[in-house]
Amino acid sequence: MGLKLLELAKNIRQIVNKRGSKYIIRNKKTNELDGLLFSLLHTQKSISMDSAAASFNDFNENILKRKDKISRQSLSSRASDLPESFYKNVCNDVFKLIDKMYNKRKKSDRTYEICAVDGSDSNVSKSIAKDGFKLNKNGNTVTALNMGIYNVTRNYPVDIQMVNHKNERKAFLDMINKRKDFSNTIFVFDRGFDGQTFFEKLERMNIKYLCRIRSNSLLVTDNNDMIHMMSEHRCRIINYNIGNKKYYLATNLFDTNEFTIPVLSQLYNKRWTIEESFKYMKNNFSFGVSELTSAIAIRKSINCQMMIMKLVNLIAKINNRQFTRVKANRIINKKTLTDGFYRGFIFRLFSNTLSRRNILSFNKNYIVLITTNTGKFNERICVTPGLKWYTKQHTNKQNPLIVDG
Repeated sequence: MGLKLLELAKNIRQIVNKRGSKYIIRNKKTNELDGLLFSLLHTQKSISMDSAAASFNDFNENILKRKDKISRQSLSSRASDLPESFYKNVCNDVFKLIDKMYNKRKKSDRTYEICAVDGSDSNVSKSIAKDGFKLNKNGNTVTALNMGIYNVTRNYPVDIQMVNHKNERKAFLDMINKRKDFSNTIFVFDRGFDGQTFFEKLERMNIKYLCRIRSNSLLVTDNNDMIHMMSEHRCRIINYNIGNKKYYLATNLFDTNEFTIPVLSQLYNKRWTIEESFKYMKNNFSFGVSELTSAIAIRKSINCQMMIMKLVNLIAKINNRQFTRVKANRIINKKTLTDGFYRGFIFRLFSNTLSRRNILSFNKNYIVLITTNTGKFNERICVTPGLKWYTKQHTNKQNPLIVDG
């Protein structure tokens, strides 16, 4: 693990240099790495810019041995000067680098990649209303939709985009428009995307999909596996039970030998990974609530958050291998692991000052095991008034206290 992480740090530093050097117009006290590191540190939940600048200067002095203090205004200015494309390109390059180094796949491996799709709201400053976002009724905040695609197979966020509307279907179609070929990808959606018009658009884009549909949908029949003809294309409708709950799915995966009902059921269950990733981001990053005052700054921050999440998942995956041999339901605590990233590890990683001794010390202090309840089914109960699931459970006529997740 150690040698490969050292190589990863070296390559990440080269990526930052390559992508950022053209944006340094004149000799300043700060450079592109300083701007990126400040942005990465400022993603931590509930941390102010002043605190992020103080952390930066501490790491700068203790790790890079730079005695000069850099003001918060200077760091903030450097981060602002770097365009959104810089953050996006660095994020994409880091993802590709990690996949190349750690997720090598054989050319003969034709396994589909499963991508879960969903949206999540975040409360941001009313200042971004100038970017086309609608103010809430109180006039003090904006609730923005963050549209996400999460690669369940490789365990990382493909993309998360903040949009100035609440139409999840439109946001997803805009995200994948003009992108690469998705012939080897299956997108999994929840009931919020249910709709024949949406399915028809996916067909025209040659997108493979699996979407849960509502029990009162016109597509639902008593047959547990049938083909339905829409306006232009066909779709396959299946249903199955988990406990006393019946699930209905629509898909264009017609091969009943490869995609049996149990297989499709398992594929849909993997969609929950994106819910867990949004929860992780809200618990550890400034994802749910942000003090940033422009849509561009928030999108830059989201790219930084995705990079940290990818790296945290990588470290957890590498270390999980040795522990799962002992007990299968023991996993790495990602909260503790993320805290360790903010306490100097991410600074060392991106500045290419990582050593094997640093890695051993990090593992000793921040690799903590917890017991997971993976595989267990718990009905969702919400006790906080005003939240989405609280509202849903009180409109569930069959059982007003329980909501299925």
